[in-house]
Amino acid sequence: MLDAEFIKEFPVLFHMTRATAWPLIQKHGLLSPAAICQILGLSKAETQRHLRAYRPEKVPLGDFILRDNKPLRQHNLIRNLEGSGLSCEDWHELLNKRVFFSTKAAFVAKLRQSYLSEPVAIITVDTARLLSAHRAAIEVSSKNNGAARMPDHKKSRDTFLPIRLYPLREKSRIKELTVNHSVLDLKDLTVRVDKLTNWEPFAA
Repeated sequence: MLDAEFIKEFPVLFHMTRATAWPLIQKHGLLSPAAICQILGLSKAETQRHLRAYRPEKVPLGDFILRDNKPLRQHNLIRNLEGSGLSCEDWHELLNKRVFFSTKAAFVAKLRQSYLSEPVAIITVDTARLLSAHRAAIEVSSKNNGAARMPDHKKSRDTFLPIRLYPLREKSRIKELTVNHSVLDLKDLTVRVDKLTNWEPFAA
């Protein structure tokens, strides 16, 4: 698939974060857990511990907070990864080295339902500008890779593909766009920021 075809299908992308994170994103950019550990100067051992661990609860790190990964139900994830050569810890680390964007408002609205009791910010980003600035670090996927709700939803390294390798005929199935490590210039790519209070849904 060409970038132009992807942009036509998904002219904007969405990222949901905690409400208080937007000032930090404006200052530091959108950071993966790996990038946060790097900024904080954590040791290799401590970084690996954060990147490879299952987080049933949020983890504060300095001014930052690592979001929980409760939807990665470990008993299902083990089955999702069968035959992939990856362990659950490998999958956690693979995800924790990326930042994630939803391709459709409906997907982020559904994600919002899982965190409805807390205030959030939903950042809408211009796809063309994001691709222009970060093309080499971008991959896409047809799955919600932060969840393991179904035991038969297979996962592997090939779950993520560069846009150019993704079949054009399947473009409408893409759910996620990921950027390796960070998007330091996110504020320059942002179209709007919707700040939602507790129990306020996102209008897709």
